[in-house]
Formats: sequence, C-alpha cells, structure tokens
Amino acid sequence: MKILILGSNGFLGKSLQKELRLKNIGYLTSDINGECDFSGDLSDMSFVKSLPNVDVILNCAAVQYVTPKKPIFYKRKFFYKNNVSSLNNLHARYSGNSEPHFIHIGTSMMYEQNGSKRYFPHSKLRASGIYSETKIVGQKIVNNFKKSTTIVPCIIAGNGRGGLFKSLLFSMQYFRSAILIGKGDFKISIVHVSDVASLALKVIENPVYDLLNAAADDALTIKQWIKIISNELKINKFLTIKLPIGIIEFFSKVLQYNLLAEEQLLMLKMSHVLDITDSKKLGWQPKYLSEDIIKETASMNKNP
Repeated sequence: MKILILGSNGFLGKSLQKELRLKNIGYLTSDINGECDFSGDLSDMSFVKSLPNVDVILNCAAVQYVTPKKPIFYKRKFFYKNNVSSLNNLHARYSGNSEPHFIHIGTSMMYEQNGSKRYFPHSKLRASGIYSETKIVGQKIVNNFKKSTTIVPCIIAGNGRGGLFKSLLFSMQYFRSAILIGKGDFKISIVHVSDVASLALKVIENPVYDLLNAAADDALTIKQWIKIISNELKINKFLTIKLPIGIIEFFSKVLQYNLLAEEQLLMLKMSHVLDITDSKKLGWQPKYLSEDIIKETASMNKNP
C-alpha cells in the first residue's frame, strides 16, 4: 500500500508520520516547507501533476487561525488559495477510475454553530467566518471523490499548538493572570494530535467513506482549563481578568477579525461538543482526556 501525506511537516503531519513508523508502514511525504519527498505548493497545478499515484492520501495541508505568517489583509484570497484551490487541483489530479482513498482533515467549525448540546457527523454545515467558509467549499470538492473520508476534529491540541489555550497558558505563567472572555462556562471539545492521527490510521485499516468526528471523551469549560493550568503550574494566586464578549466582538470586527476569528468568538459564546460514537465503531478510542491534554501542554511549557 502506497500512502502519501500532504502537509507532512505540519503539526498533524508529523504525528501521522510517527504513528505510521510505529506500525512499520511506509509512506511518502509532501509539503511546501521543510524536508520531504515532494516539495511544492498544492495550489500550483504543475506541482500537483508531479505527485505520484498512490493508494491512500492523508491530506492535512491547510491554513487556519494559528498558521504562522497569516496575512493581516487579503485573508479571503489567502484562505481560498490554500484551502480551496489546492483541493481543486488534487481532485483534477486524482479523480477517476483508480482514485486513492482520500482522507481529508476538516474542522468542526464547519458545523452550524447553533447552541446544540452535541454536533454529529451529519449535523448541518454552515460557515461562520472565512476559515469555515473555505473548509465547507473544500468539503464539497472532497465529496466528489468516490473514496473520501473527512475527519472533523474540533481543536487539535498538544504541546506545540497555539490558539486560545496557548495564549491562556502564557498569560498565567508569565503574568499570573487569566483573561476570561465572556462567561467561560461553555464546554469545548479538544483532541490530542496523536488521537487524530490514530483515527486516520483506523480509517486506513477499516476504510470508511464518510465524515468522522475526533474529540476527547470529555469536554471542559475555559474556567476548568484555568483551574487545571493553575494546579499543574502550581500557581496558587493569580488574577482573573473578565472581559465582556461584546467588547471583544466589536474590536475583533474593527480589526477585521485579526484579534479573534469569528469562529473563535462563537466558541466563547456557546458549547462546542462533538459526538464521536461513529468513530468509536471503528475500534478507535482516544487515549487522552481533555484534562490530560491541558496538563501535558502546561507541564511541557513550565518555566525552567
């Protein structure tokens, strides 16, 4: 079986390589940066045409909120180039009678954020910002593959990942303060990067052509994140700075959502919990609880 990892040097791509090596499964790699078998830009059709025929494609090449050097302006063009044009090229290259199993990493922000207690693989999709808009458009392209799977993680976490959690960890460690935007009472699903990788491997071993959610078995609120971080870092006294969500929304809009993305703001206003029943039917079980992920990341970022 020939496997090609796209975005192989990214956060998830590296974890996929590790999982495959542990199982002694061979693979090829492609990325726009770093050392790999095929170096190039997936939005460049001439490069995509040069990619080899394979049995399985693990596509984790995409840009998102935490992508380094994300432009302040012309973000729509940036997201469409990387999240849509690349998939159009891949479909043009690989669609046909001998299509590979196309395993695509999506985002749970594609789901319509409507305050549901839980989001299922077939919950309604609706964009809430530029990022989720391009992922939904990309999903329509992925659906044209005969053998497609989309793994829809919520917040892929673990040491080395940025985002809301990393910012919170930084402020508590260096400034002894926790910035709480809104109530902080809404549960949010997160998932360890290695658990997303292990689910992708389960899909290779037991081919499924459908959407699948990836999340830890538990979901915690931001207030609970703060408590776990303070315990792990042994920060007994810290200041909780409460900021009204409306003010942050206003300034985010004025700053063209460079302060916080529209999708991130929604996660601060309502629960975001994924149902992983269908994923577990494959024999997959996340190893990390949300609490484990937070403890691990906090522990590995302690002051020396």
